[in-house]
Amino acid sequence: MAEAKKRLGFKFAPLIHDIIPINHPYVRPETDVTRFRAWLEQILTVSDLIFTASDHTRQELEQFGRVRGYGLPRIQAIRFGATVRHAGTKQQYAFIKQLRPFVLHVRAYLC
Repeated sequence: MAEAKKRLGFKFAPLIHDIIPINHPYVRPETDVTRFRAWLEQILTVSDLIFTASDHTRQELEQFGRVRGYGLPRIQAIRFGATVRHAGTKQQYAFIKQLRPFVLHVRAYLC
């Protein structure tokens, strides 16, 4: 991802719904937790911005980064909605609009 960003000149901003495998590892098999942690650590190193589904997840990510000494990019909680224009406050829309042009890539990380 880092090489592609450099070569193509784009910014990377994933949406992280939650980090349950990190904070509640007993709910997943150990191999899932290990894989998720490796994925999350890689994502954090290449992200220019991180979107989360809630302030709670934002706080959990900030704590995860702080405990491990990561310099995290800005983390922005966004409210889900039918369209980006109506998904949150005018400030959220203005912020997201600054990211243009962008590519939306949707992928679920399922442990």
